[in-house]
Amino acid sequence: MDKFYLKKVFPEAEKIFEFQFKEFDQIKDQCIYVFDTNVLFVPFLISKQGLKDYKKIFKTLKTKKRLFIPSRVAREFAKNRGENIKSIFRKLHEARDRTNKGGFDLSSLPIFDEDESYKRIKQIEKEVSILKDEYRAKIDELADHIKAWNWNDPVSTFYRELWNKDMIIEVKKDEAELIKDLEFRQNYQIAPGYKDSKKTDNGIGDLIIWQTILEIAKDKQKNVVFVTNEEKSDWFYSEFNTTLYPKFELFDKFRRYTGGHSVSIVSFEKFLVSQNASEETVKEIKELRAESGFYIIDREKFIYELQRSLKVAKEKDGFVSSRFFVETLLADKFFDIGSSWELCNRLTEEGIIEQYSHEDPTGLYPPVRAIRFRTAESAKQKENEAEE
Repeated sequence: MDKFYLKKVFPEAEKIFEFQFKEFDQIKDQCIYVFDTNVLFVPFLISKQGLKDYKKIFKTLKTKKRLFIPSRVAREFAKNRGENIKSIFRKLHEARDRTNKGGFDLSSLPIFDEDESYKRIKQIEKEVSILKDEYRAKIDELADHIKAWNWNDPVSTFYRELWNKDMIIEVKKDEAELIKDLEFRQNYQIAPGYKDSKKTDNGIGDLIIWQTILEIAKDKQKNVVFVTNEEKSDWFYSEFNTTLYPKFELFDKFRRYTGGHSVSIVSFEKFLVSQNASEETVKEIKELRAESGFYIIDREKFIYELQRSLKVAKEKDGFVSSRFFVETLLADKFFDIGSSWELCNRLTEEGIIEQYSHEDPTGLYPPVRAIRFRTAESAKQKENEAEE
């Protein structure tokens, strides 16, 4: 371990108290805007008016040459775009499936043949049946539209017109330098990347994005506003589940690397307000998010993701840790951890899933809190354990 690592993090001690960092409102009109991956997925979730505002703002920034993304963001968009489209397709399928399960049909009651209420019930049944058929047909039409998408969905089509090679910036550090940097940060808990070691990319993604932001600012000699809808836990100081402000080492590194410029990290909602987006659009974005900035997961998505995780675990003769599922797997898909836990506990109370103590068959590891769907067999086992 390097006992002098703080000197590497803050090599210019005399500047720590001297330099004045500019606030978002001071730089927002002349800065460069750099966007995180999660912001690029917003158009998949918003209304026609919201998308109109989104396009107008981004096109204006492009015209003024104030719009950039790291190449890592473009790659993450390519990797996760399919999941967003699958989510839309799944919602259509689930809506169609509910019409099949939620039918109603009063059994024949000849004694009421002349009763007006009975006659009206039978008439309504026919009307509902016709409407349900039309409803399913229209859902099938939308599903066919999605099946025909091949990088020509409305969002990807817009991005094809918006982004060009001059706006998508490749990181200059090579892989060996980035890995060495990441290891140093994880050893000494230096933002960004040190809290993401459990992610599939080991936290290198956020580090690449941050390094690219530094390089853009240095090259353009501009202040930067980084817009993200993710609460990057190792980028910010926080207490009592409340995000306070970015880590000082980020600001200090930015100052030194860029020759005295400032960086601000803001939510997409705050960015929209600064760009005079309509109140309806701002409200729509706000309702999509938890206070953390992550998506709020719904029951269907939670159940779907758990089904997928359990299937993979079964294939590998393993289990699914509840904490790993909520705080890593769901968090990696930009879902808010707090509301995910709330839904997890609610589904547990409703008897749909259960959290149990998984015992290591080898006895080498202590019991781990795990999660699975509740079955008659597991319920009986739990009752027996309680009786014992």
